Amino acid sequence: MPITIYGPTVIQEIVSSEVSFTDGQGPLDRPFNVNTVIPVRATALSDGRLESTGSRSLVFRNFGIVNPGTVQGIELELEITRLARVQDKTIQIWYQGQPLGQNRADLSAGDRHVYGGSLDLWGSGNIDVTDPSFGFLIDLQPHITYPSSNLVYLRRVSLRLHTA
Repeated sequence: MPITIYGPTVIQEIVSSEVSFTDGQGPLDRPFNVNTVIPVRATALSDGRLESTGSRSLVFRNFGIVNPGTVQGIELELEITRLARVQDKTIQIWYQGQPLGQNRADLSAGDRHVYGGSLDLWGSGNIDVTDPSFGFLIDLQPHITYPSSNLVYLRRVSLRLHTA
């Protein structure tokens, strides 16, 4: 089964009150080596709860896929400097302006993590991976158990398509 690796050409920030991202070059327009402008934080409160501020969601899309054949599996590889204190909140397919299929967030994901598999379509049904709107929604958060204050460094996003 052939595997082809693609990189996104478009990055889009979903605007919210959470911490924004920068690529260090003005507007967020490079889909690699991005980081939060301030740390994401989880602060311990006197009652033992954590008050947290996560990052804005990012959409990585338009992978430039042309005639891939029959897609049998989708893998997403993320390279993130997590410093053991940054966790997934949402890792999901993005299609035609909205999240689709299963959220693959993994609270135990390391700095380099692969989501999906060779026969895994993420519960998305039959989607057109050549559509420029096809991509991934990535939302990260501070550790859900421990207090922390860390910048998020998202180094690389790669798509691996398994085809027949």
